[in-house]
Amino acid sequence: MMNYVEVLRVLRGLRVVAIILGLVVLAAIVLRIILASAASPEALVSRAQFATGARVTTTHLADGTVRTKIFDPSDGTRVTMDDRGYYGKHIVIVEPTTVARDQHRHGTFSIGSMSWDEQSNSNTSTIVVDTNSREDIAVLFGISVPLALIFATIIACALARENEGHLELAWTKPVSRDRFALGAIAVDLAGIAATIVGSVIVFALINLLFQLPHFYLDAAGFTAIVLTFTVPMAWYALLTTASASLKRGCGAVVGTAWPAAFVLPILVGAFSAHHRDSMLGQMIAGVLRTVDTLNPLVYLPSFSSNGTIALHAGLTLVSGTAKSAIVTTLVLLLIYIALAVLQWRRVEA
Repeated sequence: MMNYVEVLRVLRGLRVVAIILGLVVLAAIVLRIILASAASPEALVSRAQFATGARVTTTHLADGTVRTKIFDPSDGTRVTMDDRGYYGKHIVIVEPTTVARDQHRHGTFSIGSMSWDEQSNSNTSTIVVDTNSREDIAVLFGISVPLALIFATIIACALARENEGHLELAWTKPVSRDRFALGAIAVDLAGIAATIVGSVIVFALINLLFQLPHFYLDAAGFTAIVLTFTVPMAWYALLTTASASLKRGCGAVVGTAWPAAFVLPILVGAFSAHHRDSMLGQMIAGVLRTVDTLNPLVYLPSFSSNGTIALHAGLTLVSGTAKSAIVTTLVLLLIYIALAVLQWRRVEA
């Protein structure tokens, strides 16, 4: 194998990723144990249902949902629970504020496919719990992006490392420079893909600790999944292009790239918003905006609390926007790889 050294370097990086994911699993197990000892929604329902004098009524809705209504006259607690079988439960608990405060519960949180929202006023506290609710599988891929970007950043100096005292050895390989460089890049891209896939598998298993999986995938989610692969790969290719001809200082280039990638969109917004009446300001904003289109991180999808998937540019991922984001990141990936190989083949010892 011509790129055996690069394979070993990527495997070492993947071992670090595995350790990080292992720590995440450990933290999830500890959290699950803590939550198991806390007041669960089922425990709250049982407390009201078996209270002395509690009035319980059960009805079957047309869609098969079993609705249970409970009124506890001792403290005025009212519970409505819709049991949808595999699709989970929707529980609404209304109780006096004094009772809610005695439970020391948190306000709003979501773990896996379970969400808990508690809103209180001066008289009552309302808790809304959904278990095993539908969850976009693209979210799991979105969670893996930070780790994939970090991994891509760490391994992005593959060609620069060859420049630092190893060029003569690389040139003795029975392959062309182009093929050697492309082989190293292919190994690194495979490592990035493995990081994403491994992270998704681990996060899916963590989800099982809290609820049964009930995933779905729509067009926007599919686009987001594609972008979770192409964006880290394009970011890796950009860093590789910036460092391919260097013999030293690759770390400085990579370290500078991160703040530059985040500051540039801020500058675009600042010039666009605060210099609307200035021709020079708008010209600068236009130049910065054009440069920013070369930044792969601009095309990262984001996930809102209501399930909407959007680009950081503020555009919802639908039809043309989704296709253009995918095409753009793929084009950037290919261009940066070509530029990196072109630069490296001209490096001299």
